Amino acid sequence: MNKDTLLVEGKSDQLFFKFLIANHKKLEEKEIEISPPKPLGSDGDGVDGIIDMLPNLLKFKAFGGSLGIVLDADYEPKGFNKRRDKIIEIIKEEGYDVSIPLQSEPWKGDIFPHPELSPVGLWIMPNHQTDGMFETLMLDTIPDGIRSQLLARLKMELGNVLSIDEFREIRLKASHKDKTLLNTWLYWQKQPSTCKSDDVSIIECALKEGWLNPEHDNIKALTSWLTRVFQ
Repeated sequence: MNKDTLLVEGKSDQLFFKFLIANHKKLEEKEIEISPPKPLGSDGDGVDGIIDMLPNLLKFKAFGGSLGIVLDADYEPKGFNKRRDKIIEIIKEEGYDVSIPLQSEPWKGDIFPHPELSPVGLWIMPNHQTDGMFETLMLDTIPDGIRSQLLARLKMELGNVLSIDEFREIRLKASHKDKTLLNTWLYWQKQPSTCKSDDVSIIECALKEGWLNPEHDNIKALTSWLTRVFQ
């Protein structure tokens, strides 16, 4: 039996997409394996893990059904374009049609057909058009109010740390600021008892509790792409 697969960078993405799919009527009925690259044969997770193992995954058609790929653009010069070009280069070698230019509405994501096989979908975080990462998408969905005020304060404090030269040797990379902001913001808030479980990730808790808005336009666009990849 063919198996639909969603390839993601790591655990946080995996847990987020499990929540997203389980709470969407058209997707929850489908059997979609959500996996980082390492369990599928890569030496490691992350962007490098996806890029390293993708040629073999496509070559041996280990997934059988449709394949969705989600990875971060990151914050490097032209990060989105570089990520997209690299994936296109790999899938083109396996006969996928990449001749269709980037859509006029790029936030809809890419889906590349094959004359004999199921399609491959590509979504580059945060919104398939700008540089950033999974955490950027999550930060963008924080509703206005006291929680957004907390984020603003944390942004100010992080900016202060990044401006101090004596911390340069030990501080985080500026490109990881969204990752640091999101995790700090999440863990600085009181968690309800229903979220204090190994079975519930803090991202899932934030979505369920309304700290993050699961109905945000960017998440709706991502969900729409998922339904088209795995229709």
